[in-house]
Amino acid sequence: MPADDIYPMLPAGNPEVHRNTLTAIAANLPDNDALIQIDTDEYMTDKSWELLTKTVIDRPGVSVFWIMRKDFYDGHQFDSMPGEIHPRVTRGIPIHYSVKLHIYPTPACSIDAIRYLPDSVFIEHRRSIARTISSNSKRSNFTDARADQVQRQFLYDLKTAWLAKGLEWPEVGK
Repeated sequence: MPADDIYPMLPAGNPEVHRNTLTAIAANLPDNDALIQIDTDEYMTDKSWELLTKTVIDRPGVSVFWIMRKDFYDGHQFDSMPGEIHPRVTRGIPIHYSVKLHIYPTPACSIDAIRYLPDSVFIEHRRSIARTISSNSKRSNFTDARADQVQRQFLYDLKTAWLAKGLEWPEVGK
């Protein structure tokens, strides 16, 4: 592990609310420090970490870095569902997260202060297929119709990709 300072935080509940809190904490860091938010089911290789820290250090005027998050389900990744890009590295308060699920954050800084990290720098989102099915199915209990439709489409796409790879789709209760 690099010599960088790492402060683990394990909030519970709506992650978007906690991301706003962490972004506010980042506003109080020294000028050249940055905050990277990695969830408990997300990992970075040593190479990605080294490239990330070098890039962030070399660009002190950047307020937010968007990074690719590659999705893996029980070790499988699908070309049709490679992952998404997220603004996980911040300085100051460059973004604001909606408290609703599946809404990209709103930039609160100049476009000149936003950068996208190269494809060689990424977060691995390692998920259990059974847990993903279960947790995503349960979200309809507290989401609105739009977010529920996003969840249902996601599970449909995931099942299609999973079966196309010749894998057995697990039967998971709600």
